Amino acid sequence: MRLVAPQSISRLGGASSSSATAIQVWNRPPDPNASPLPAMIRCMMASTIPVDQSPGTPDERQEMIFIVVKFTLKPEYSENWLERVNDFTTATRAEPGNIFFEWSKSVEESHQFVLCEAFRDGEAGSAHVNSDHFRAAMSWFPDAVIRNPQIVNVEVPGEDWMEMAEVQPR
Repeated sequence: MRLVAPQSISRLGGASSSSATAIQVWNRPPDPNASPLPAMIRCMMASTIPVDQSPGTPDERQEMIFIVVKFTLKPEYSENWLERVNDFTTATRAEPGNIFFEWSKSVEESHQFVLCEAFRDGEAGSAHVNSDHFRAAMSWFPDAVIRNPQIVNVEVPGEDWMEMAEVQPR
């Protein structure tokens, strides 16, 4: 996947300058005759450094690898999933290029866990998938899932989580 050119990044209709920016991510160049939705992921980036105002030239801006994976598990694996993936999670978080590695349980599907992870750059992502703990996890994950995991894997501007402008504590 790749980010489309900066000129393709636009503010949401009617939004003020402090609101979210829609970034279109394509797995291939857009077909002007096809509906863009199946091939596009909209990343809502609220209160981030606006892409057109980021410091430095496009080549100097920091981009991280951002990955979200949905694992739908067999019932016998879901009850203690976080315990089962603890060694994998701990080892991944210790990688020098890991920014975050966080598991959540779906509120809609009782046997689904969502992994949200980020890596400093492509080199860090490559080191992760070539690590012993990744290979070990991938050796038994197929036994735990009831269908292929769903994944979003993109490069996005930034170096970590950013604060959302639309919600401020009172």
